[in-house]
Amino acid sequence: ALVGSAHFGADDGYQAANKLLSLKDRPTAIFACNNLSGLGLMRALHDAGLRCPDDVAVACFDDFDWAEVFHPRLTTVAQPTQAIGIQAMMMLLERMRDDTARALPPRLVRLKAHLNVRDSSRLPARR
Repeated sequence: ALVGSAHFGADDGYQAANKLLSLKDRPTAIFACNNLSGLGLMRALHDAGLRCPDDVAVACFDDFDWAEVFHPRLTTVAQPTQAIGIQAMMMLLERMRDDTARALPPRLVRLKAHLNVRDSSRLPARR
């Protein structure tokens, strides 16, 4: 019941957030899967008359330029997008240069993300 299913758009985030916010035992924190879903989540909180983080704490995956200017400033997980692109291109070029490399098994590469803790994720007030 505490997982809202949504695609990655703002309207989907809004609908998923509304379902979570309508639960009898409403969550005290919600994590949005991307920045657009996070925008929908924040709109749903506003429309429900709830305050972030006083009523519901919020965090989003994928940092974006406006996260710092939101009120409250949004807590986000920042992906190393440039490093992801560089790594993907290096792997592609490796396979293109060497015919035998095309037969290599898939490789898992993990890059570190960064948690930007901002105002939206402090503990909510007690209910």
